[in-house]
Amino acid sequence: MRDPADITLPLEGNPLSAVHLIAFEDLQCKDAAAWRRMLDDILLPRFSDRVAFTTLDFPLEKHAWAMPAAIVSRRMSLISSEQCLDFRRYCYDHLSEITAENFLERIVAYAEGAGLDSEDISISARNPDFKKAVELDMAEGDRLHVVRTPTVIVGEERFIDVFGVEEVIAAIDKALRS
Repeated sequence: MRDPADITLPLEGNPLSAVHLIAFEDLQCKDAAAWRRMLDDILLPRFSDRVAFTTLDFPLEKHAWAMPAAIVSRRMSLISSEQCLDFRRYCYDHLSEITAENFLERIVAYAEGAGLDSEDISISARNPDFKKAVELDMAEGDRLHVVRTPTVIVGEERFIDVFGVEEVIAAIDKALRS
């Protein structure tokens, strides 16, 4: 298998940009779901040509299916960036329906609906290389003192849990001017 350090989530926006926004997410977090909508609906359309948007997984211990979802997300990233992002949106869109008890059933249904090999996707939830890739993101979060999700970092500014889009836009504009 691949080196876990190479099994990353898709970078969105301009990979050559000097301005990087880093977001630590938990796929079972309602605030991270709101962040994803903000990113998709406002920030990417406005800044994708000028900013690199990096997502890192930071599944919180209190969320029973966040870690396996992050692990499956790594499998999806090897299929394609689009598939990975679609799966992550699926998790966020179905927060109220997915439980620890039905997680595998839900990802099998997702895989079948997406035309993927459902057995491969189901097995990937226990893949040690994918888990190690998620743990590398978590170690980076620990290094940066992340404790809640989402935590969004733009330059020296941090946005944690619930925050407004205008605050993030101001931080991005400031970073672009620097």
